[in-house]
Parts: sequence; C-alpha cells; structure tokens
Amino acid sequence: QFFNPNICHVCKSVNVDESSPILCDWCSLVYYCSIGHKMLHYLEHNEICEIIWQVLEIKPQRDTRRYKNWQEWIETRKQLMKAVQQNLNRPLKPYEKQMFLWSKSCYVCHQQTELKTCQRCFSGNYCDEHENVFCTKHDGYKCDQMMLMLNIDIEIISGKTSNISCGFLQLVDEKKCFEEMLEFYIENILKRRRDIDWLAKDYIRSDYLSGPLTVYHGLKKLNILNVIENSRIVIHIIGVNSVDKNGLCAWEVLLHFLPKVKHLVIEIIGPKLVPGNYKYNLCRKCK
Repeated sequence: QFFNPNICHVCKSVNVDESSPILCDWCSLVYYCSIGHKMLHYLEHNEICEIIWQVLEIKPQRDTRRYKNWQEWIETRKQLMKAVQQNLNRPLKPYEKQMFLWSKSCYVCHQQTELKTCQRCFSGNYCDEHENVFCTKHDGYKCDQMMLMLNIDIEIISGKTSNISCGFLQLVDEKKCFEEMLEFYIENILKRRRDIDWLAKDYIRSDYLSGPLTVYHGLKKLNILNVIENSRIVIHIIGVNSVDKNGLCAWEVLLHFLPKVKHLVIEIIGPKLVPGNYKYNLCRKCK
C-alpha cells in the first residue's frame, strides 16, 4: 500500500474531481473516488483519523500558513506525525507515515488551501499565486519521472507484475550471451514484443530479474558454472520485503542458464514475511 494525496486511496484511480473531491471528513488528508471507497476504507482508517482530528489545530483545507522552505514544512509534518504516534497504540504503517510527509501542499509555499494538481503526473500541487513558478520548475522531464514512479507503485500493488511470462522464459537459454541487464532485457523482452519503449512493468520486472542475473554473472566470473552441474543449489536472500517476494518467480531464469542443475531452492529471510513455502508453476523446460 502507498499514499498519494491526489488519487483514490482505495483503487488508486486518478479520476478524482478537483472541484468536488471526496475527502475524509475528519483528517481531510485522504481522497477517494467515490463514497463507496470512502466507506470501504473507514474501518482501517478510523482509529488514526480520530487521533489526527484531535491533534490537528487547523484542518488542511483551512490552513493558509506558508513556509520559508521545504525543510521547515517537513519539520512541522514530523512534529504532527510524532504527536499522532504518541496517542496511537501501534506503530504507524508505512503509508500512514506518507500521509503526513506527503500531504497535499503547494510545491512552492506549502500552503494547503485552494490547490490545483498536475493532471499529467498527479504528483505535484500548486496554489494560484505560484502556478507560473510551478510550471517552470515542474518541467516535462520531472513530470515524466513522477508519472513513471506513480505508475510503478500502482503496478506493484496490483500484483500483475508478480508473474514473469513463461513464454518469455522459454526463449532464454545458456547459449545466449549478454554483458549487462539493459542488453538482456531489450533483447529478450522489448524486441520480442516489438516495442522498445519502457513501461512501468518493465522497470519492475527488470528489477526482479536483476537478482538472479547478478548471481549468474558472479558464478560465471568465478568460473564455477561447471562445478555446480547436476547439483542442488540453495540461495539465501536476506532482508526481503513483500515486493521482493512478488519477484521470486523471476529466479526461474537461473534454471534456463544452468539447465543441468537438478534443484533450485530460494530461501528468503525478512522481518515481515509470513513463514511458509512458495511454489510456482515452471515452464516445460524446467519441470
């Protein structure tokens, strides 16, 4: 889960009407695309929302205070977050911390009233007075990067990228040489779909594939590929989070580069992982 003050918190839809946004009635920090999604989030949000309402001196939509710089603005957000945490009987969730630090505010002065949102990246806000400054600083490149990051976040939580296509993996084998990740991805994925433009899912999948490809590159550099033939390989990955777990299926690519390996076991270790065994459907070559 992640937080963006300009899109629906439940479905991550960007279709939030600026003229009549559906806000949380109490904290005024969270947006929704519909009353239904507002009610759907109520049980999860209610506890922290009541505390925010008690701690806040001024509701965001009435807060006309301006700040000298970004550091001053962030410091006030940290103080608010600390005050809420002291009254909450549990640790703040990652997206709840983002609610404070990434609250909707003007890009220049950080006031929170009568704001407009960039309708391309949905990640930048500005007041009427600073519209020209915002448009100058929020140029095409920055807007593109922020739009990409938002799309990557949405792709990750959608779960669509957790399945690396077996159709792609079947075309990978130990005879194909590559020197770097970019070369591998372009040759095996982008060119095969006849589109060299990177999508959000490509950045995520290339990240998933970087782990097994790095291990393979290391084994190759050490000249021990022949040593591990007909063997059982166990790889331990430490510090794994839920996003890393979604990319476990990408480790199948090792079996394509090391076809004589009989068994591949990936042991993942992370403080927030649920103990268990994860099994994936492999392509015909690997079964």
